[in-house]
Amino acid sequence: MGGAVRPQKFMDNFRAALEACELCDIGYEGDKFTWRNHSKEVDTYICERLDRATANAKWCEWFPEFNVINGAPRHSDHGPVIVNTQGMPRMASGGDRGFRFEAWWLQEEGCGAEIQGAWEEGCLKERGDVAAEMTNVAGRMKKWSREVVGELEGRLRRARRELETCMRAPVSEAKVREEARLRCLVEELESKKNTKAKQYSHVTWLRDGNKSTKYFMAVASAKRKANRIKKLVREDGSKVKEGEELTNYVCSFFQDLFTSTGANRLPELINKVQPRVTPAMRAILEAEVTREEVKAALDHIGDLKAPGPDGMPSIVYKKHWHFMGDKVVDEVIAVLNGGAMPPGWNDTVVVLIPKVKNPNRIKDLRPISLCNVIYKLVSKVIANRLKLVLPDIISLNQSAFVPGRMITDNVLVAYEVSHYLLNKKKGKEGIAAVKADMSKAYDRFEWEFFRAMLSKLGFGTRWIDLVMHRVCSVRY
Repeated sequence: MGGAVRPQKFMDNFRAALEACELCDIGYEGDKFTWRNHSKEVDTYICERLDRATANAKWCEWFPEFNVINGAPRHSDHGPVIVNTQGMPRMASGGDRGFRFEAWWLQEEGCGAEIQGAWEEGCLKERGDVAAEMTNVAGRMKKWSREVVGELEGRLRRARRELETCMRAPVSEAKVREEARLRCLVEELESKKNTKAKQYSHVTWLRDGNKSTKYFMAVASAKRKANRIKKLVREDGSKVKEGEELTNYVCSFFQDLFTSTGANRLPELINKVQPRVTPAMRAILEAEVTREEVKAALDHIGDLKAPGPDGMPSIVYKKHWHFMGDKVVDEVIAVLNGGAMPPGWNDTVVVLIPKVKNPNRIKDLRPISLCNVIYKLVSKVIANRLKLVLPDIISLNQSAFVPGRMITDNVLVAYEVSHYLLNKKKGKEGIAAVKADMSKAYDRFEWEFFRAMLSKLGFGTRWIDLVMHRVCSVRY
């Protein structure tokens, strides 16, 4: 801020040097500027971010918990840039994160047989529904990965060392065969590591055939750091730092937020709504669910989408559909036809995602729900049915979340309105634009209002009961 602009060619050369060394800026916390000229005149006062920490992907992999702090200068016009490789201390109250299925296990010999054995064993238990069987599969896989498969990084390091030793050995027929075997083993383990890194990075646009392990790991590390909540500021300005105090503060905030206060002025709002659902639409929505609909719903769930509390991504169901499919479809159809939802299906994990870079207030965090795949199948079948009639029910003013419409249409409308306001020169009455803060649009939704709105729009009782049971049965 302030001072002369440096020639662009110098900056381009510096960026090229960083790219050649595979270095990138690893961010910072604290002061935005690292250098000041300490001028006593406003016109000549200059402050800039001259100093920064850079690292490559391998370094970030070695020190995943690092953080960078721009400190206050003391005896120099430069402020210290402090790199802490230990990062923030882990929360003592975090506890066990639970089971999470690793996608690379599917590349291990015997994985499918282990899953099938655990599934069939779960069928014989007293509560043999899909949720109970998946719990049994999770327990078996956790033990199998620990006792049979082992830790992937350690296996890869050992295989690489053995390959290096073999390559230095005198040439012989046995040596050539062993070297070829070890090369295949290293490639196989590297492929598994790539699969693991992709699962944790949640990158979906890159094709599976590409080996981009470094990229996936860098993305995963960056997301983990971005999602880490280190401290928050209360409304009164006091700070809540990481630990039990922060956990209690966040839990208390969202418990209050998600607690119903009653639907005020409900009759007044509902009376203005006109029925939009026709008998033909109700027939489409309430038709018997087919097995093909359930399978189509599964196919539309991303293979490695973040799992719910059971830790199972959809790829587990897809890879073992030949023995899981019939039972899964039967139970999903039974629930959609009005049957009771088995325990655990609608258990949900709430995760806080930053809305902005470096969030410091609770309002800067957006809660999202991670559901089990078996519940996603139920909700997705309902959503797919609703898509067929939604364009005829929702007003044309609503341009988002409706097939055939785009949220960017609102940008064009806003631009046209602003252009009209700017160029309006005549008329006795003025025109004003109001900018509404929509940050809390999805924070709270009264179920009583939701049911009344569905009824007023003309949805059938069976459909309303089906939707409301899915909504009201959630457990966090």
